[in-house]
Amino acid sequence: MEIFENPVLQENLRNLLEFSQSIYWLVHNRGQIGFRHLCMLLLVLVYTLLGGVMFFSIETRYDSKTISARLEISQHNIHTSTPEFHLMSSMMTNSAYVSLLKNESLYAISTYYKSLDPANLKWTYGSAIFFSMNLYTTTGYGSIAPESMLGQFCAIWYSVLTIPVTLVVVRDLGQWLLVHLTKIYVHALVYHRRTMGYIEQPEDTMISLPIKFCISLLAGYLLVSSVFVYLLDDWYGDTPHTGVSFFIAFYFSYISLSTIGLGDIMPNNATLRSLLIDHLVIQFHPAISTLFFFGSPVMKVVNRVTYIFIENGIFGTFQMTSGGLPMYRASAAILPDKPGTDLVHVFKNEATVMLNGLTIRSLATFARANADVYGGGFGRVNLRKGDLVQSKTSVNNNQASP
Repeated sequence: MEIFENPVLQENLRNLLEFSQSIYWLVHNRGQIGFRHLCMLLLVLVYTLLGGVMFFSIETRYDSKTISARLEISQHNIHTSTPEFHLMSSMMTNSAYVSLLKNESLYAISTYYKSLDPANLKWTYGSAIFFSMNLYTTTGYGSIAPESMLGQFCAIWYSVLTIPVTLVVVRDLGQWLLVHLTKIYVHALVYHRRTMGYIEQPEDTMISLPIKFCISLLAGYLLVSSVFVYLLDDWYGDTPHTGVSFFIAFYFSYISLSTIGLGDIMPNNATLRSLLIDHLVIQFHPAISTLFFFGSPVMKVVNRVTYIFIENGIFGTFQMTSGGLPMYRASAAILPDKPGTDLVHVFKNEATVMLNGLTIRSLATFARANADVYGGGFGRVNLRKGDLVQSKTSVNNNQASP
């Protein structure tokens, strides 16, 4: 009994009890707090940071080794390219070289600029995270890429390992977002119908997100992304109004959200040059990649509803035409009993019946249907061997039969 009266032991037991209760609460309520989604996001964060460390350590060392050699070659080419350069001082030559690079918007990525300060190197920890996120989101702008063979080899294996995991995470978050957006839409729809005095729908009515809602969702996220990129790029500029225009920000956001990633146009200040602000190097800002990563579940929701809408419309059209044409041909082949009956009317009537069934309204009904054309089995094909390959027993029986 004296052992349990020890204050230290009592404190330890109290802490252990609180810890066990917290673990029990977490396990018991994991479904309500989205524990699985949080774990998946934590997994993405872990391999994002690890990828940033890996590419930063590899490419920084490679840049440090090659920067001096490149600078020496560049200086040699400048001073020996034409006889006029021999008459100019070294300072004027460097100034002319820098001015030329700035005029061509190449100064921020030039060897001369990188050699002035280690902070000007392209590969920082932030840019390495930016590159890692571009790999597993398959955006691939091409504005930053490993130059060493080791870095390229690691990029291959890093993407092989992280792309499938990212697809699983995005699909999980997309399903979570789809469920909650559908709940919000159902509550809003029921409230609207009650407010307008419409007839109450039955309790077992199935309601899904319409295509208009999903397009509006995509347009809204695209607009928010464009505003964010526009303001971020302008804020990180050396002088006001040096960022990209709003249309360029919108174009860049669409190319990024759709994972096309052309890389033809990038934000001027947030992804193309280093900025030393309060001793913090801002280069290839990871916030941009993070913005578009969380846009992937939104695209997942929009793509799913859009794909079903388009698939149902296309398959519905084929179903109606393929079902109507045979009926039309069979009916048209029946000749009239009485001679002199005009065959044109027979063909005309049947064609009218088929065309009346194939209307914009009927196609829209097919497209709005929530049924999956593949019955949820897309990507899952299970075939019975006996239906494709004849067994030896069947072959022997066929040969033995007269």
